[in-house]
Amino acid sequence: MFPLAGDSHVNLLSPYRALAAAHRQGQDLVTLCSGCLNVLRRTNRRVAADAEVREKLRASVELDYQGERQVYHLLEVLRDQITWAKLRANVTRPLTGLKVAAYYGCLLLRPEREMEFDDPESPSLLHDLLRALGAETA
Repeated sequence: MFPLAGDSHVNLLSPYRALAAAHRQGQDLVTLCSGCLNVLRRTNRRVAADAEVREKLRASVELDYQGERQVYHLLEVLRDQITWAKLRANVTRPLTGLKVAAYYGCLLLRPEREMEFDDPESPSLLHDLLRALGAETA
């Protein structure tokens, strides 16, 4: 079952626990998994926007979390916090001569309004990473 399907708050318990744990540590969450990003980011938005769901989750796991943390994909951290230029400058074995086709999948890009990851019609984030590593993208 997809964790965000239906109206049951039970499907949100696991991602809510992870978000609450990050909040207790004063940290945002970073994941490499596109499925995890989708579930965590969408759960976070729902918790922030829906007081009834938030209260059910709080009562179920006895952890208070209001949706104030951010959920990032590692690619976003590399782009926004490390930067492509710094990454490129630290590559010791560039992927020069390697031609790569980037595949984003649907979970990183959709639903667009909830994920806000990249342009779903013309994504570039993975292409930018590959070029920073010295590869040629298709």
